[in-house]
Amino acid sequence: MKTICDANIVLRYLMHDDDELYNKAEKIIRKSPHVSLLVLSEVVYVLSGTYHVSRAEIVDTLIALSNEVVFEENELFIKTLENYKSIKLDLVDCYLLARKQILNEEVETFDKKLEKVLRK
Repeated sequence: MKTICDANIVLRYLMHDDDELYNKAEKIIRKSPHVSLLVLSEVVYVLSGTYHVSRAEIVDTLIALSNEVVFEENELFIKTLENYKSIKLDLVDCYLLARKQILNEEVETFDKKLEKVLRK
């Protein structure tokens, strides 16, 4: 049976801010659970908004985490993270850009910043 985990498991593991919860999270992470893009989006949101972690540190941390867990749509999420690190767009826009870059999908938007990046 496939194991999946939520953002709280990932966050407790990454932040190591509560020994008891970290130890429980570490046991789960050792099972190489699957982590969905939606969960990873919540992790990025919490790390940046609540903990004020820089984009570069978030990206480096999550790329390192990809060696311990299974990111669903791994190639797409890694490209999303690379975009997030180098382009001042929110994570969802970076994901849409990654879909264009990797899957060659056409992206429709009214967002002027995203549109400018998509046209490059």
